[in-house]
Amino acid sequence: MLEVTAIAKNFGGLKVLQDVSFTAGSGMVTALIGPNGAGKSTLVNLIAGVLRPTNGTVLLDGVDITGMSPVKVFEAGVARTFQVSGNVSELNVFECVALAAYRRARGYREANRLAREQLERFDLWQYRREAIGDIPSAMVRIVDFARGLVSQPKVLLLDEVMAGLTPHEVDIVIERVRECRAEGIAIVMIEHVMQAVNALADKAVVLNHGRIVTEGALAEVTAHPDVREAYLGAA
Repeated sequence: MLEVTAIAKNFGGLKVLQDVSFTAGSGMVTALIGPNGAGKSTLVNLIAGVLRPTNGTVLLDGVDITGMSPVKVFEAGVARTFQVSGNVSELNVFECVALAAYRRARGYREANRLAREQLERFDLWQYRREAIGDIPSAMVRIVDFARGLVSQPKVLLLDEVMAGLTPHEVDIVIERVRECRAEGIAIVMIEHVMQAVNALADKAVVLNHGRIVTEGALAEVTAHPDVREAYLGAA
């Protein structure tokens, strides 16, 4: 269980997030949605330890991980993907995934085994020797997802992992996310591809101007008048 309570983030006089609270349960997909600039990626960066909050707390299974370094947050069980891939372009596909496996692996043999399992699961094994910098950006996003999953996290943060994918590729990732959910992983997903949000979200949390507008079932929140205005503007 991920619990975010009264999180705020200021950059100087700019208040990017204010009093944001929500929970993400194990075995559930929580979608963070809202217009560009709403504060979604900043919120994910706070959870992952890339940024320190101005106020508020982040708990993982009741343990306070607020303000921990990204390495410590990862070791605690929070994995993530990035809008701009966190993979190193000189590494090949296999190396990127195997490196992440060391959070759980007891040695390089087990890390290699776990990496192979994930690459086969995502139909990426044939590309294992390709440098990350030499494969299409859409494929990099899928490698990023496999890299996050191989660490066997408690919480997986997906930051627009579907962006740029074909409908077929989106379907593949949707199935992998469903498998994660079935394994009891708490998934927090920033996503603009509504095909994926509709297929996956157990709960949606809507952000606008750094605050939560509403949260609940996707059908309920998208019918909310403030959500419609945030996306479409006032009539």
